[in-house]
Amino acid sequence: MAESAPDYGEKRVATALGVRRVLLTIAVVAALVYGGAVAFLVSQETRLVFAAGRPLAAGRPGAPFEQVDIPRPDGLRQFAFVMRHGSSPRDAPWLLYLHGNSANVASRVNLVRYEQLRALGLHVFAPEYRGFGGLDDAPSETSVSLDARYGYDYLRKT
Repeated sequence: MAESAPDYGEKRVATALGVRRVLLTIAVVAALVYGGAVAFLVSQETRLVFAAGRPLAAGRPGAPFEQVDIPRPDGLRQFAFVMRHGSSPRDAPWLLYLHGNSANVASRVNLVRYEQLRALGLHVFAPEYRGFGGLDDAPSETSVSLDARYGYDYLRKT
């Protein structure tokens, strides 16, 4: 009797199908994880970008310093730090300082920056954004832009 040769073709097909199934499962799981991560980041974008809600820090800029309220047509409260250079002439240039998204106007990093700018002979005007420094409402790209605009308009008028 003649022995039949083993059929390696069937084993190869079965192995190829198994590998294909494993790779497809890995690809589907990776796509679901990636999609979930993207969905989370999109839904939490504002909260992640704007680290608001911190109260105004206790620190204040060195003299001369003034905190002014910025009148707004929408009735929301907004304020700014006004820091004149002590020995500069009244007509020295003004710098509108818009702080970053993870601090407020009284944060230590900003206080240091104000002093550096005043040492250059500049007057500094630093408005606060809503949702920061104890101000009401939540920040967004639109609200931060509006708050910066109100600060700029106030500086131009005074």
